[in-house]
Amino acid sequence: MFLIANTKHLKENLSSNSKILKIIEIFEERGETISSEKFVNSYFAKDFEKSIRDMFRVRSEDVPSVLYRENDFYPAFFKDLMNAKKRVIIVSPFVTFRRLSKFMDIFKLLTSRGVEVRIYTRPIKDLVKEEFSPYIGKAIEQLKSMGVEVIERSNIHFKIAVIDDDIEWEGSLNILSHRDTEEIMRRFKSKSVVEEVLRLLDLQETSEEFSTFVECSKCGRFMVMRVDRNRLYMFCPNCFSKYKLMKGDRVLTQVKCPDCGSYMVLRWGHYGPFLGCSRYPQCTKTRSL
Repeated sequence: MFLIANTKHLKENLSSNSKILKIIEIFEERGETISSEKFVNSYFAKDFEKSIRDMFRVRSEDVPSVLYRENDFYPAFFKDLMNAKKRVIIVSPFVTFRRLSKFMDIFKLLTSRGVEVRIYTRPIKDLVKEEFSPYIGKAIEQLKSMGVEVIERSNIHFKIAVIDDDIEWEGSLNILSHRDTEEIMRRFKSKSVVEEVLRLLDLQETSEEFSTFVECSKCGRFMVMRVDRNRLYMFCPNCFSKYKLMKGDRVLTQVKCPDCGSYMVLRWGHYGPFLGCSRYPQCTKTRSL
């Protein structure tokens, strides 16, 4: 937190019980005081604005980005989608059947390749209105059936998309409902921007991945076990095949027990799945999922 002020002027002209003076005292007691002369010769110096920018570093000037209009956004965005390898997160406050239908095939392809696809939108009951479509509920169910996770959030208004770990789109365009309005979207290619957006907008990654000794039935490579928002499934990073794990399934993982060094196994208990040491009952170490 920063406080920029002419403290000498304020102390001379404000009353002793002023709340502003109390705030200044707190900053001076708990923080560091830096004289403005370190940055500029006087408050009205011509280079004051430049000094402030250098001091706080504006993100848009530090990170390479490209600005798109509504007519050239979708071709560039679809190209990014086709190159996705890990995840796609789209925040679109509104969703229409017309626009969503153009994404169906690409979402189906991504989920078949093991890419996590997550959509944030307003509650479905708010979307099923005359200005949208009475069929939107069925379209959402179709998305879910192909493995797309749809998360409802009330009152969201920001429009963004995150692809893998280093691509972020943000702007004014509703990605899953746009029709003919004039909008802009900016594309950032930066891991730090993606991390910032996921943290600030509470879109953090929640999945875990564990290497296993289970061979893929299609290509023979070792599969990984994924835990993604209470979904547990096996996935092959080589040929993208996958299958859901059911209660009672046992999987030998490559995770080593921190107590004895043996490999841990997927087990099931009263409260769901967990990892347990393969040397049980000699070793009773467990790890929650």
